[in-house]
Amino acid sequence: MLGLVVAVALHVSVQELDMNERPVTKVVKLLEKMQMELEAEKESDQALYDKMACWCENTGAEKEAAIALATRQIEQLESDVASGSAKAAELEAAIEQLEKEIEENDQALRKADELRQKELAEFNEQDKQLSASIQALGNAITVLSKHQTFLQAGSLEGLKQTLAALKDSAGRVLDEHSYNVFKAFLEQPAGFKSYSSQSGAIFGVLQQMKETFEKDLKDATDEENQAASDFAGLKESKTAEMDAAKQQVKAKTEELADTSEALAQNKEDLKLTKAALKADTEFLADMKKRCARSDQEFEERSRTRQDEIVAVGQTIQILTSDEAFGLFGKTLPGKAASFVQVQSRTDRARLTRVAAVLRAAARKTGSEYLRAVSGLALSTKLDAFTKVKEAIDQMVAELEKQQEDQIAHKDFCNKELDENETNQAVKQDELDDLTTLVEESKVKISDLNNALAELNKQNKEMKVSMQRASEDREAENAEFQQLIAEQRGTQYILKKALDRMKEFYEPKQELTDQFGNAVAAVQTDQVPGAAVDAPPEGFDEYKKNEKSGGVLSLLQGLIDESKQAEDEALRAEADSQAAYEDFTKDGNKSIKTNNEEIAQKEAELAETTKTKTQAESDRSKALDDMEKLHQYAATLHASCDFTLKNFDRIQDARAAEMEALGQAKAILSGAQ
Repeated sequence: MLGLVVAVALHVSVQELDMNERPVTKVVKLLEKMQMELEAEKESDQALYDKMACWCENTGAEKEAAIALATRQIEQLESDVASGSAKAAELEAAIEQLEKEIEENDQALRKADELRQKELAEFNEQDKQLSASIQALGNAITVLSKHQTFLQAGSLEGLKQTLAALKDSAGRVLDEHSYNVFKAFLEQPAGFKSYSSQSGAIFGVLQQMKETFEKDLKDATDEENQAASDFAGLKESKTAEMDAAKQQVKAKTEELADTSEALAQNKEDLKLTKAALKADTEFLADMKKRCARSDQEFEERSRTRQDEIVAVGQTIQILTSDEAFGLFGKTLPGKAASFVQVQSRTDRARLTRVAAVLRAAARKTGSEYLRAVSGLALSTKLDAFTKVKEAIDQMVAELEKQQEDQIAHKDFCNKELDENETNQAVKQDELDDLTTLVEESKVKISDLNNALAELNKQNKEMKVSMQRASEDREAENAEFQQLIAEQRGTQYILKKALDRMKEFYEPKQELTDQFGNAVAAVQTDQVPGAAVDAPPEGFDEYKKNEKSGGVLSLLQGLIDESKQAEDEALRAEADSQAAYEDFTKDGNKSIKTNNEEIAQKEAELAETTKTKTQAESDRSKALDDMEKLHQYAATLHASCDFTLKNFDRIQDARAAEMEALGQAKAILSGAQ
């Protein structure tokens, strides 16, 4: 009964009630209007539900398709990342092995070059010794061939001194008999007697030694040429191997760079795709819950509204049935005048006072309840006082309940708004910290990338410089070898020319005996034995070309200059080799130091990137939390602002309503 009275009061003003209509007709019209409104609301709900269902279906299909696509992409990207990582590791191992092979070949070539220089020095020394021995033996053989049957003591002693230097060599190349002959010759007592008994034997021995030395010199020369040829072949082979390996290192380094770039891109794509998959999955799950709630809510709303529509329709059928129409025609007057006539003047005045009190309170508080009840007071039957008072009691109870609910709502709003504001401040501090951390990480990552680029650039430039230094060193060494060969060849020719000039222009000084006295030259004009005639008059004194001295000096000067050039070349070569080795050692040390720093910075870069990624993820979550806080704050404000702003006014107005309702009840109960 209270619901019907309140509905009538809220939807229809007193002016809308035609007092000439039958009360049942008014009720039916109100019910029919309610029925139309319910149908309109049903259609509106259906339209909203259809839109929501369409959105759920389309969006769900799109998200499921996106999730399926992301799942396939993740599988492919994970496969690409795995294969890229394996390929990068394979390339790094191959580059490391190639660089190791290059280093090993370079060390082997250096050792071979050192051995070659040592062998060349040994050969030059052996060549010098053998050439001197061959020359001495040649001179001795020449002397013996001229005086095979007879040697004076002076010539014998000079020859013995020449051959004495070859005593050690004779012991190595002669058999026992020949060495004894050689030794006996050297041990021939000094004196003025001639030596002829063993001249034939010693001649053969010396000839044998000379041939042996010549053979040794030829063998040594052949071995030197073969060694030089072998070294040249080895150098060419090793150089070709190192060049090929360097080309492979360059190609594989470029391939590694491309692989690393693709790997980094795939990892970034994988991270982004996983994030998108997670977001889509969460959205789809949330959407399904939301759509399920929408279905449930629509079902409940539809069922409730349908029950309401059925109830209203059945009520109309009951009120408009033929039986009811006939009954109402008998029991309910059709005119308001007859309705008014059955009421007493006292009761009508009482109702008028109630209406006046309620209208005044309604104007003061703006309450629709009071306005509706004031209209009801003028239109109700006198026998309905009890029910109206009951309705007033219920309305007062409801207003008191609203007062309590509003107070609870106010307390809730203040508490939730304060907590929301505090949470927003805390979350904002977290966002500021995370944003600062992300920006600092970006700067640090940029600095680390720049530092790594600079270190890699330094390593690359150092390797290029070392390669160029190696090439320059090889070219300098080749020039040095050519210069040494040329200088020594020049010295050999000049020495040979000088010796030949000295044979004529600077004959050997007279030999001295063991007492320091001059030993006479070989006498040809006084032969012991039969007397001879005096020699005929000889030539005038022979004078050698006066320019010979200048020629000899020039030859010696050229030889000295050549030796000086050779010595300078040797010193320059040693200095260049030492400088090259120092440069290589320093370069390798610099590269090693840079590589250690690169490893450290790469580790730091990985850690910083990880920190940045985590901070970005945390910041994204914090932004979502902040958005939720803002949304909740908006919800709170939508629900609370009016209450908080108008709390006192509403409370006063509601208290005034309750007071007015109390006065109305009192009047209806007979108060003045």
